[in-house]
Amino acid sequence: MVIIVVGVLDPFKKKESNRWELFNCFCQLVITCHLLCFTEFVQSNDAKIVVGYSLIAVTCLNILCNIAYLVVISVRSTSRFCRKLYCYKVCCLTKTKKNPKAASEPEMDKEEEKEEIEEVKQMELFEAMSPEERHRFFNPPESQESVLKREQLLQNQPL
Repeated sequence: MVIIVVGVLDPFKKKESNRWELFNCFCQLVITCHLLCFTEFVQSNDAKIVVGYSLIAVTCLNILCNIAYLVVISVRSTSRFCRKLYCYKVCCLTKTKKNPKAASEPEMDKEEEKEEIEEVKQMELFEAMSPEERHRFFNPPESQESVLKREQLLQNQPL
């Protein structure tokens, strides 16, 4: 049931997050099916041993995949932050009050200057944010369409 809800509603904004949620739900389903084999339904102890090794393999696969996913996300966000920090340092720290344009910088037109000023303002706002505000900034609430889809699906489900 959860797999159907996640597959239909797409509760997360990013497709990648929805796919990982489906993968985790599928692994949970496979692990639950393995646990059924440890009941009185299966008489053979040898079969239970094989199923046990399979259960361990599926669980380890799920854990390793999720750890790898977290490492990839961490590396991506760290590289983005480093790039933004580098751009901030290059744009803001090379200029002085007396000489607003460094000699090594090429001439910019008005639009480029506005974009640069806007980026600097965004960086200053980001640095002034509290941890809660940063969390809300990087994890915005779900879209109105997703909320409506979920409510619609839940209303159509029998209790």
